[in-house]
Amino acid sequence: MVSETRVEHTDPLAEQVSRSSRRSRGASAWRELDLATRPGSSTGHHYHHHHHHKTLVWCHDLTFPWRQKKEDGTVPPRRGNSWDSSTDARTPGVGRDPLVPERIVASQVNPSMESHNVCQWNLAPSFPFREVTLKLDVDPRQKFDILPELGRGTFGTVFLCREKHTGLELAAKIVPYKKKKDRSEMVREIDIMSCLHHPRLIQLYDAFDYENKFYVILELIQGGELFERVIDDDFVLTEKACAVFMRQICEGMEYIHSRSIIHLDMKPENILCLTKTGNRIKIIDFGFARRYDPDKKLQVMFGTAEFAAPEVLNFDEIYFYTDMWSLGVICYVLLSGLSPFVGSDDMATMNNVLQGSYSFAYSSFEAVSENAKDFVAKLLVKDGKRRLTAKKALAHRWLAETTAQSTTELSVTKTKLKRYVIKKRWIKAVNTIIALRRMGARIDYDLV
Repeated sequence: MVSETRVEHTDPLAEQVSRSSRRSRGASAWRELDLATRPGSSTGHHYHHHHHHKTLVWCHDLTFPWRQKKEDGTVPPRRGNSWDSSTDARTPGVGRDPLVPERIVASQVNPSMESHNVCQWNLAPSFPFREVTLKLDVDPRQKFDILPELGRGTFGTVFLCREKHTGLELAAKIVPYKKKKDRSEMVREIDIMSCLHHPRLIQLYDAFDYENKFYVILELIQGGELFERVIDDDFVLTEKACAVFMRQICEGMEYIHSRSIIHLDMKPENILCLTKTGNRIKIIDFGFARRYDPDKKLQVMFGTAEFAAPEVLNFDEIYFYTDMWSLGVICYVLLSGLSPFVGSDDMATMNNVLQGSYSFAYSSFEAVSENAKDFVAKLLVKDGKRRLTAKKALAHRWLAETTAQSTTELSVTKTKLKRYVIKKRWIKAVNTIIALRRMGARIDYDLV
């Protein structure tokens, strides 16, 4: 017994919705879609590219809510039926064409159930890739309206902004500087971002150096941090969902490395969800990123101890594999709600990282498959040369085969992950207070 989802779309720039329907089987072309998550479902993702066609690439099968009528007439959500596609297909000229019907392979493992028309897919066009050059002594307010503040970081403040001639809403990161070193670091970050064009990475839209301030205009990402997303009460955390996220992260990392760039600050805070309801992610913050030059020995002494690789803490030479260690830590936390190396303070954490010892002997991992644990183990290897590359990570059975992930809900993990996130929030709030006190700022404790 199989079922079909039929996707219909018109102008990708307009607000669009697709509908689920009923029974048969097929696979065909697509555009970038984002399935709205509902109770009892986890979202899969596909992504496109090329200028004149769209390519269907499902990274995993999707689990939708299915419903079965009870004697009292109610239709409780049920899980277990999966939708997937194992083929790629292209629709030439998809853009402002008329309606283009699309189908996705669906297999029904519970024959007594019926497909229920409860799923809506929001069709969101990819953010445009632009070639950006830093503009000197040009007032960004000539092109953009700077709107309310969105947040503050260590080095700058982020505001909502709107491009005047298009009405496009974006994010404006404003970073003041006084020293030449500070300026050169921002120029490097802008230079790196200007050459990174990929759906898994935040996109640079424009950049200005005006009156000793950088105005970095970025793609607006409104979904919040990945870990905040998965601890939401409406999100069903499964190993399969973790694999969907990790595959996207590895896709982004493979592209970054293909451009001879090392990110060097991969941590949960730097992985955002594009929307509040979907599961597409974006890697952000290239402030620590470096270009790799095979003729030069690259060493750094920065990063977040909990996610930093041993070679960073030892001030040894770093390489693309340095990022892959961080991805291993992120995956461990995502699967378990526990951090493999965190200690009572940064020094204890660094000692744990340098020892490189960790364990899967926790209750959180009881529902996690051996494939998932093998994936983590092949990233958390002290010898960087023996770690999975991003390309090999994508080929690992856990990410490459849809049957290699468990669909069991990770309820223990979610509980622990909530505690982990709450603790991080508290530490961040305390650090903010300390920083403001050092600057002599007035603190409104009710807002912290």
